[in-house]
Amino acid sequence: MLYFSCLLLAVGNHLNNIVIPLRLNSHGVETTWIGITMSANSLGLILGCIMGRKLVGRIGFVRTFVLSCTIFTGVVLIYPLWVQTEFWIILRVIGGFCTATAYLVVESWINGSSSEQIRGRVLGSFFIIHYTGAALGQLLINLDGPDPSMIFTLSAIAIAFSAAPVAFSVAPVPEEHNLEKISWKQLFNLSPVGLAGVLSAGLLFSATMSMGPIYGRKLDWSVQDISIFMAVMVLGSLLFQYPFGKASDAWDRRKMLAVVQLSGIAIVFLMWIY
Repeated sequence: MLYFSCLLLAVGNHLNNIVIPLRLNSHGVETTWIGITMSANSLGLILGCIMGRKLVGRIGFVRTFVLSCTIFTGVVLIYPLWVQTEFWIILRVIGGFCTATAYLVVESWINGSSSEQIRGRVLGSFFIIHYTGAALGQLLINLDGPDPSMIFTLSAIAIAFSAAPVAFSVAPVPEEHNLEKISWKQLFNLSPVGLAGVLSAGLLFSATMSMGPIYGRKLDWSVQDISIFMAVMVLGSLLFQYPFGKASDAWDRRKMLAVVQLSGIAIVFLMWIY
């Protein structure tokens, strides 16, 4: 049930993420402001990571997830009512906060329900579901029509429905609601390589997913071409989740991270050449 909720949430979230830059571009908004608007989501994600654990400690995992999806649904439905960059920046911050708290619940729940021996495979399976939903969300942009609110409505429907499986789930809820707080220094001391890997991956992935549609527009691609381009990148991530997760269970995770990053650098270099 958690996986199904994650699938629907990813569909709605990534459909929302691809339609926003395209809609701003069609309204003649400068690329710089589109980038700022898309980056505002990351500010919301950071705030959600900081404050989300307090929300979980106060009202529990299930209520936090349902509350996040409810607010996120309302935010998505507000977008087409007023196309104003500054207003959309605020909405992006709120949407990012809701996204972070929702995923904090799901990932903490799954992580707490798996042992160290199988955690890599479990998280790999989780990300397969997530990236499947993300790819579907990218492709659903092709359903956009003359009604400017329709595509936002589809996104909101998927996000709203994602709350139902968690609400009806009979899976054991983690008993500990007071999540442990850890500082950046402690995190770095525990896993310096992991922290560096997450930061570098986050920079590259967020830039690509946020501005990829604008890159396609600059090349005069159609909406269909842009959606396929974005979906293929997500599907590439999906294909390697489980095998890499399984390999990380059997091998040193730091070495596995190095292999993945070096492979990524080589691929980007080849794309630049050709």
